[in-house]
Amino acid sequence: MLYIGEENNTPYAIHAIWGTENFISKKERFVSFINKVVVSNLSIGEKTSKDSLLRRIKKVNTLTLRK
Repeated sequence: MLYIGEENNTPYAIHAIWGTENFISKKERFVSFINKVVVSNLSIGEKTSKDSLLRRIKKVNTLTLRK
């Protein structure tokens, strides 16, 4: 995942995504298979048991360019 910035206080990243899931009821879910590299905000998954991408980030590395 590569953080690319914010728009209207919403963070965006470019990342590979397998799919998303939406719950129809507590026992039924619908999975959308994506299997691509996408640019998205980090709220994907916020209504699932795994929580949003933003909340699942465990480590951040910062790279700086030297001149």
